[in-house]
Amino acid sequence: DEFKRVNDANGHAAGDALLKSVAQMMTNTVRSTDFVARLGGDEFAILLPDTNAQAAKSVLSKVQEKLLQHIQEQKYPVTFSIGAVTFTQMHKNPSEMIYLADEAMYCVKQRGKNGIEYRVYD
Repeated sequence: DEFKRVNDANGHAAGDALLKSVAQMMTNTVRSTDFVARLGGDEFAILLPDTNAQAAKSVLSKVQEKLLQHIQEQKYPVTFSIGAVTFTQMHKNPSEMIYLADEAMYCVKQRGKNGIEYRVYD
């Protein structure tokens, strides 16, 4: 949230460095079997294979906590809105999976940002 403020106030090099540090922090916080990817702009996805909804909640709460600590140390005015989706069965359309997670994230932003919206799909 508010990533544009970093670019506007500190330049794109600072924004790029921030994005890299966020990606590294997420990668360091999840398991080696998980996958962190940048979707574009300031949006990232974390794939947590073989992870149920309760475990995903725990992981994402930890990720958000670590990211907020990291950002506070760097004194950037950003927070993290997270949309989380757990599929109880294999889903065949990755684009739809990303869309559903993105939709959940926008619910967080509409509520005031810096939170996590969890959803489960059968």
